[in-house]
Amino acid sequence: MLGVDAVTLANNHMFDYGREGYETTKKLLEEAGIEWFGAEGKVVKVENNGCRLAFSGWCCYSTNPQGCVKNGAYGLNEFDVDEAVKILKRNADEGWLNIVAIHAGIEHVNYPSIDTIKVSEILAKMGPMIYYGHHPHVAQPVERKGESLVAYSLGNFCFDDTYARKDDKKPFLKLSEANRESFILIVTIENNEISNYEIVPIYIGKQGIEIGRGVTHETLDGWLNQMYTMDTKDFEHMRREQRNVWVKERRAKRGMRWLLSHLRPRYLHLMVTNYLNARKYDTHIRKYIQTNGL
Repeated sequence: MLGVDAVTLANNHMFDYGREGYETTKKLLEEAGIEWFGAEGKVVKVENNGCRLAFSGWCCYSTNPQGCVKNGAYGLNEFDVDEAVKILKRNADEGWLNIVAIHAGIEHVNYPSIDTIKVSEILAKMGPMIYYGHHPHVAQPVERKGESLVAYSLGNFCFDDTYARKDDKKPFLKLSEANRESFILIVTIENNEISNYEIVPIYIGKQGIEIGRGVTHETLDGWLNQMYTMDTKDFEHMRREQRNVWVKERRAKRGMRWLLSHLRPRYLHLMVTNYLNARKYDTHIRKYIQTNGL
């Protein structure tokens, strides 16, 4: 058994409360004796029971983040494929098994994008690794890629309805069944190699977390089969349709009060950031994929 207390900060919500929220999160983790990574270029390395694990994390511009910076600077590590490849290869060459946290993708969609699939293949070639994704808030497929294991999204674990303002009596967004159903990924590592993994279904119930109810191995395999058997256009259309269900629900709740509350400089800044993030995504992700003919 390998015990590791480490958590990734590579999350696009880290700067929702500015520098203060970012610093408070780090402070609370450090006071609790929990190592953090995914920010400021930090990599956590753990040696135990013959295993040598290197934890790295990045935040992708597909999530429209705040506070993303070049790896090593103050803030969240931006996901630059070229930079990630160099770090993971160096770790693998030194005998470390990479544990990679990637904050990427589109919310409320059970299928990763074609870009994400291609990027995971690139990273897996740098040596054996465990890739686990977050941001979609719903589960996505798990697959073996050679000696590596890729879990595109672990979905939600401890999560609640979302309120636009702390004084609101009704939630802006309620958890859907897809948000409530997820899984725990258990990976067995022996001699620094991934020997096995299992899925434990979980469900966010009204009274707490329910074990044994949720996303099963069969469900994940079904999604994985669709990923590789569907025509690319049909696959992307399916992803857009799933996304549109959530978008329509969210827009339906944007009344006059919501509009007036968003007529502030902060939201103008967010709109500009959204535009810039899209351009950075092309630079750090899409351009790398195209340059390497993937």
